[in-house]
Amino acid sequence: MKFKAIAIASATATALTLGGCAAQQLAWYKPSATNQEFFRTKVECTQVASTIPVGTAVLPVGNMLMAVPMNGQRAATFNDCMQGEGWSLISKQQ
Repeated sequence: MKFKAIAIASATATALTLGGCAAQQLAWYKPSATNQEFFRTKVECTQVASTIPVGTAVLPVGNMLMAVPMNGQRAATFNDCMQGEGWSLISKQQ
């Protein structure tokens, strides 16, 4: 039996990134998806995101080297993957 699956995401950082200062709870939502589908997609997207290096990348800029923080890239990759699989990040109040 299919039902609407809503999975709570840890959202403090995401909420701040989305433009609000107040922390809000967000959830991944996909109409007619099951909890099993959510967890399968979450595992797959976590694996994809885990390939992104963390820390600081040193990139050549002209005749200099510039340190660029990679923080947030894993989260962005995870979110892109989930959205690519049809999930939407919504406010938990919806």
